[in-house]
Amino acid sequence: MRKKITVLVSAFALIGAAIASGSSAATADSASGCVGTSTNYSRTAPIAGGGTSYIYDLPDGETSITVPPAGFDATTAPAAQLQKYGYPAKPTDGSQLATWKRAVSDTPATPGPICETQAKAETSPIWAGYVDKSTSNVFIGAEGDYAIPTRLSSCSNASLADWVGIGGYGTSSLIQAGTAYLQGSTSPVAWFEYLGTNGAGIGLDSLDLNVHAGDSMHIYVEISTSTGQTTFYIANNTTGHQTTVTKTLSVGTYYDGSSAEWVDERLTYGSTPTPLAAFSTVGWSGAQAQHTDASFHSISAGTDHELGMVNGSTLLARPDGGLTSSTSFTDVYHACS
Repeated sequence: MRKKITVLVSAFALIGAAIASGSSAATADSASGCVGTSTNYSRTAPIAGGGTSYIYDLPDGETSITVPPAGFDATTAPAAQLQKYGYPAKPTDGSQLATWKRAVSDTPATPGPICETQAKAETSPIWAGYVDKSTSNVFIGAEGDYAIPTRLSSCSNASLADWVGIGGYGTSSLIQAGTAYLQGSTSPVAWFEYLGTNGAGIGLDSLDLNVHAGDSMHIYVEISTSTGQTTFYIANNTTGHQTTVTKTLSVGTYYDGSSAEWVDERLTYGSTPTPLAAFSTVGWSGAQAQHTDASFHSISAGTDHELGMVNGSTLLARPDGGLTSSTSFTDVYHACS
């Protein structure tokens, strides 16, 4: 069932930013992409069966970037190993295998610093894209593909974030990952984020994954409702590199399985949303939600809501033309504010 609406979406989000260098000092260098505090991994730990976990001591506890052993082939690995190393589950639909193989064949990037920034999203009309909505916690993950749009000339101090996530649609619990042009920046960064009830959570960025306008991205997020292990898989299919971040989260605090999202967003700094950075289009494909039985389902298989981003009576962006297939749509820019 499909609902086509223009909405004001509630999301409480901190967006992470990346820096290109390996410095561990706090910085406000907009060219490097980090406006906040960057942290290098403090230690490493071997993973049973091979591979290495790079451990970061962040304000809310340990966060890890997982790297499989040399020679690991995700395309032939069993399901348990895919989960252990934070790879997307192998699809059961044969028509999706080619896209999946391309995404999981990317080489893990060498872990670099993680950066906490000042960007966030408040209750405001900030989303354009699609949400699958359920009356119960049926979603444990989501994935999607898009090409990072080229930022065009637009209003000053504008921003644009493209992401995949679960939760956050009318709730404060949200798990998400993607890429973003931070406020006023002309270079995109890759990021991941988790937010919970009562203001819990932190916004971060994996800094070692280089991304550029035009790069083809595959994003996958997933949480185990039994253990709280959460996976943020960010693959740059153009450069052939990926980063997998794993974090054990409190399911009661951070998990909301009533929605899955594929969104283009304008960020908020302080309490006011930024203008939307101008772009031509963002073409989404392979957009699927993962259910509690680990199966994947297209957008159109659920109760999908088409989201139009508005500022008062001004339309900023929306998926003009609706769904172009059961897993595809195109967000179109209309105005910056």
